[in-house]
Amino acid sequence: MTHRPVALGATCDLHETSDDGRTVSFAVSEFVELEGARRVVLRGGLGFTAGWNSPSPIWSSWTEESLTQDVLNVVLPDEDDTGEDHPWEWLAELARGRGVVVTADQLRRLPYEVELTGRVRRLISAGRDQR
Repeated sequence: MTHRPVALGATCDLHETSDDGRTVSFAVSEFVELEGARRVVLRGGLGFTAGWNSPSPIWSSWTEESLTQDVLNVVLPDEDDTGEDHPWEWLAELARGRGVVVTADQLRRLPYEVELTGRVRRLISAGRDQR
């Protein structure tokens, strides 16, 4: 039985924080969610590092919205006609390679959700408490 894709998404987790709090690395994985809440990981090993020179920890400047946008900048596909390495068709090929029957156009129309893990939410909360 084939399950229809209902959403795309990414999970962002805390990977590493420097001792002085000025550099934070995040691990990101991307998934497609199918009917019935089953998830298929399309790719892992993504991530990004953020840093700054202020004496206060970097996370004191983040909100859930700003960090969500940073994750989207890492994972959202480029438009197919740009010649970039990460087009929607490539993402559809990853999904098909994992048994999900889907086209690039179908993926493009799905909602995209970013999930911040509890560790990331606690980091953001600690930053709010320092403001």
